[in-house]
Amino acid sequence: MERSSLIWLVDYGMNSAWQLPLVFLVAWVVARLVTRLYSAAAVHRTWVSAMVLATVLPAVRLQMWPRFPWGRPAVVADNHVQVTMMPGTAVAEGHLQLSFTMMAILLTVYGAVILYFAGRIVWGVWKTRSLCGRSSAVQLSEGLQLRWDALCRRMGVTQVTLCESSAVAGPAMVGLQTVLLPAGFIGKVQEGDLEAALAHELAHVRRRDYVKNVGFAVLMLPVAYHPCGWWIKKALEESRETVCDAMAAEALESRRTYAGSLLRLAMVIPAGLRGGATAAVGIFEGNTLERRVRTMMERGERLRGAARMAAIFAVMLLSGAAVVSMVGTHVTVQAADTAAAKKQALHVRSGVMAARIVSQVQPKYPEAAKKAKIHGAVVLHVTIGKDGTVKNLKVVSGPKELRRSAADAVRQWTYKPYLVDGNAVEVDTTITVIYTLNE
Repeated sequence: MERSSLIWLVDYGMNSAWQLPLVFLVAWVVARLVTRLYSAAAVHRTWVSAMVLATVLPAVRLQMWPRFPWGRPAVVADNHVQVTMMPGTAVAEGHLQLSFTMMAILLTVYGAVILYFAGRIVWGVWKTRSLCGRSSAVQLSEGLQLRWDALCRRMGVTQVTLCESSAVAGPAMVGLQTVLLPAGFIGKVQEGDLEAALAHELAHVRRRDYVKNVGFAVLMLPVAYHPCGWWIKKALEESRETVCDAMAAEALESRRTYAGSLLRLAMVIPAGLRGGATAAVGIFEGNTLERRVRTMMERGERLRGAARMAAIFAVMLLSGAAVVSMVGTHVTVQAADTAAAKKQALHVRSGVMAARIVSQVQPKYPEAAKKAKIHGAVVLHVTIGKDGTVKNLKVVSGPKELRRSAADAVRQWTYKPYLVDGNAVEVDTTITVIYTLNE
């Protein structure tokens, strides 16, 4: 593996470690607000968005903060002139030095975890296909067949196969168009409860949740190691079941009747047998029955008027601010090669070095440049010695009338020595000095 790829993978892992808790927290707050604004489907979409962001955000990095002046306190030479120091990177950017040996160890562990979860997905799909292969078609009585056909029409699905197997404990959707029931399940439950269970599974069929379930598991593989990733996935599954509950209750035309059927079905199916290492999607997936029933029965008042607008604004503001912050703020991993560092200066980002300044002389705005209304940015490339003083300085760009002022000031700056494996090393970095005129 190339060094750049190795560093990128470690960078992704480091950023996902701190970004996932923030994604989960923001999604949790947004989901609570959305619950008072929209339907269960909107809450589910919130958690789907959280899952996508949790996987994608650690890989996205945009330099957005440099557009705004920041850094050391500005010096105001008079009422119309301001000199602003602005390094060229994010103010909150982190910086982490790791040896290639340490990176290789971290990636080995990371890769082993990813392979484990990938193996679970493959095993679940294989086991589900095996369940389909060992199941047999259900023979319905004429009356039940008519009710089954009518229910399929109300749920908007066609060509669904109803099978049974002794290998499952509760109703489940397996594959794209198959609903699987435990052996003898039809004779154990009341017809109304059977209809409720079938309506729920047909909702999964209509939503194509089997494919989505596998797809989401694959999408989450890069962050499958993180506990917050598990919580996001669990919240997504619960919200998915709530959506299917709402669809099934609408088809049965009674939330109370459907909720009662759920509670009676829970008494028939042992709690310890509801889950399973398969890709199937069942009515009791996630073991969140109590909250699901409470959600159906407690239809709280939707926010109206000013409260609704305030909640929508809060959702937009919180979501946008969180995404922008996490995109613009990254932990940056650099290779720590002590032997190479002793031979040549180590490049360090300007944002990192700006935080290590011990003393700094502020540039003076040349009077001639002020009168001529010359302004702009002077970019300097500097080498900082092991003792923290500026050893070499080169002007990269900027107005000629301002270059000497910037260079003369920066040459006098001092920094905390930069350490690699406990040893001070020379570093090179970039400094940008911005001269502005207030009209």
